[in-house]
Parts: sequence; C-alpha cells; structure tokens
Amino acid sequence: MSSSSYNEAYRILLQYLMANQIVSKKKLKEMYPNENFDDIFLVINNQIRFVFLEIKKVHSDVDNEVYYGLVNTKSDEFSQMATNLDKKEIDMFKLIIDKVVTDEYISWSNAVSLRGNLDSAAAQIALDNFIKNRWLREENTNLYFGIRTYLELTQYFAESYDFEDCKICSETVIHGENCSNDECTVIMHKHCSNKWFEQKSDPKCPDCKTPWGNYS
Repeated sequence: MSSSSYNEAYRILLQYLMANQIVSKKKLKEMYPNENFDDIFLVINNQIRFVFLEIKKVHSDVDNEVYYGLVNTKSDEFSQMATNLDKKEIDMFKLIIDKVVTDEYISWSNAVSLRGNLDSAAAQIALDNFIKNRWLREENTNLYFGIRTYLELTQYFAESYDFEDCKICSETVIHGENCSNDECTVIMHKHCSNKWFEQKSDPKCPDCKTPWGNYS
C-alpha cells in the first residue's frame, strides 16, 4: 500500500479513520502488518489539509500504545466539542481540565461538584458522555484525561498552561517524569523515559547527570 502519492488504498484507510475517529497503531498493524503509518498519514494529511482535517498521533502512557485520530483543524478545540455537548457541559469539562492538570486525576464525586449550572443528574450524564467519547478515562472511580483529550486539545493546553517540553521528543508534557534534582528542569513523558533508559546500565538525567527515578 505504501506510496508517495494518494491512492485508492489510502482513501479506504482514511474512510476507516473517519468512521472510527481514534484507532490504535496495534489495530492498524493487524490490518496492514507491513506498513509505515507515519509515512502513509503524511501523504494523506497533505491531501486532506485543504478541508481542515489532520491525522494526529499520540503515545499513551496508560497502555504504552500509539493512537491515531482524525482532527478538525479549522475551529478551536472546544468548538469541535460543541457538536456533541452544550455550553454548560463544556464549561464543566473546562473546570475538570483545570483540576486534572493540577492533580493528574479527579474523583467522580468532585467532578460532579464542578457541574456549575447543570443539575446533579445532568452532570452524571455529562461525565458518562465524556468517558464514552474518550475525553476522560475512568479508573477506580477516579477520572483521568482520555486519549481524545491528548489528541485534540494540545493547542489549548499550549495556550492555556505553562507546560515544559519533553527532553527526548520535544513535545509538550502534561504529566510526566521530572528530574529529582530540584534545580534541574528536565522532564520527560513516561514512555520517552522508558525508551531512553531501557538500554542504559546507569540511568542519569541527560542534563545534570543526577540518577533518574526508578531506574537508578
């Protein structure tokens, strides 16, 4: 299927992504075991950018899987959410974002308390929809960012919060691993640190050389 130009096979793959929105690389490899999807999606993105669509990639620290998602690049991120949510639900989600950015998760009950002008029942339904649509992920009654949030809200995070970039991949780190030296600013995604340190017998911070976390 690999080609430097857009073809019928690429069109079918794009249709599959449009139908599923978010797909793991593992799933795609089951369908096309010998393909380089980064190269393929580069070709497809060149074709669809004129209609303000882009296939983005994100690496999940939860299951260590790579995911691809089809994202609308024309409107702002929360305008995209408005197709499925009303303003009250979006306002609630923004408050949840603030809490999860700070604490990495929020309990279900605390999330409901951020309902604003929604009643309790409507807030419960909104949370169910956030989880169903993969904006949030539930684990042991706590709520974490879902894979869709990482895919679609990266620009919002960059504009709204003062995050550092990963030392390894240079992408924004929302929750990651910091160097234990308080005077060092190095931070990495968990999956980046795993890959970086797995072959090193004496894992140390790449900048200050302090022994690194669980690898030391």
